[in-house]
Amino acid sequence: QVANYLRDEFPVGRPVSIIWRNEVSYREDGKTLQCFGEASRNGRRFEIRMSRRCCRHWVTAIDTLAHEYAHLVTWGPASIEFHAKRDDHDAAFRAVEADILGNLRYDGGLDLASDYPVK
Repeated sequence: QVANYLRDEFPVGRPVSIIWRNEVSYREDGKTLQCFGEASRNGRRFEIRMSRRCCRHWVTAIDTLAHEYAHLVTWGPASIEFHAKRDDHDAAFRAVEADILGNLRYDGGLDLASDYPVK
């Protein structure tokens, strides 16, 4: 429901799939590290992968979804995440993330999302 609400309130110009995995991890300095979620592009679609292991509580899951969705908003329909050498958690990203979280937490977004159908 929250993902469907975000798609309407913060359109990104591409279809978005939410995929739940038992674990989501990445490699850094030769180590495998667990994370709450990650966002990427798969062809003409965006994907958000969420970790069941890390997102056991609904608040954590919603915060992670908002964080990953903020990446999609900052990328938009362009391919900036693959072609630009920039910090993917820069000031522009943090502003979008704060806008999404503020909408959900303080502007009634979570209540509105509860009216969306479960898909």
